Amino acid sequence: MNNKTMSTPPAGLALLPIIAMLGFLVIGYGVYGLPIESLLLASAVVAAGVAWKLGYGWDDIQSAIVDRLAKTLPAVFILVLVGGLIGSWMIGGTIPMLVYYGLKIISLST
Repeated sequence: MNNKTMSTPPAGLALLPIIAMLGFLVIGYGVYGLPIESLLLASAVVAAGVAWKLGYGWDDIQSAIVDRLAKTLPAVFILVLVGGLIGSWMIGGTIPMLVYYGLKIISLST
């Protein structure tokens, strides 16, 4: 961060990026059917504008983005791997087989 002091945002300014994101998603996607990616990018621009208004520079914003991504990427990587594993089990028939034999085991009729 810069050496200058950063101000604490009032409640309305702190909620502005969230309200803007909800508004973009409800109106942009719900009414006009726009792609969600562009709407989330627009809400990120609003959040960056709020941060800039509070005295944060682009270097501060960029380093915060990189820090958050570095912390969350291991979890995202694990979720992608688990999704691929479950998908391969579904295609290979492992999960349907487990469901079939599991239902046979707990079935009340013989």
